[in-house]
Amino acid sequence: MKIRLPFYPEFRERMLSGQKTGTSRTRKFGDVGDTFDAFGEVFEIVSVNLMQLGDVKQYHFKHEGFSSPEGFVAIWKRIHPIAGFRPFQKVWYHEFRLVPANNHVQPTRRSADVGH
Repeated sequence: MKIRLPFYPEFRERMLSGQKTGTSRTRKFGDVGDTFDAFGEVFEIVSVNLMQLGDVKQYHFKHEGFSSPEGFVAIWKRIHPIAGFRPFQKVWYHEFRLVPANNHVQPTRRSADVGH
């Protein structure tokens, strides 16, 4: 299923280069196999797990596109200025992959649409 999963423009290069392959959200956006468009490309969700934000910081900061846990915490605090970073908060961690352009799903043609 095609879903909507928005990203800030600053993540464009990280996602297109494969540096960012995960995103933590306060709600579940999709399931394994769902796809979404971002920055002119198609991405596929490969796993979805409910976990504590502190575990994302410790084990998945690189997949979130950061070189350090502190970088992940800083962006989380910027995006969530009221709640801030709470290590025991439950979040949905969505892991994804860039779908190569030649593997994008194309609509199937009905036999009536095919010229003979």
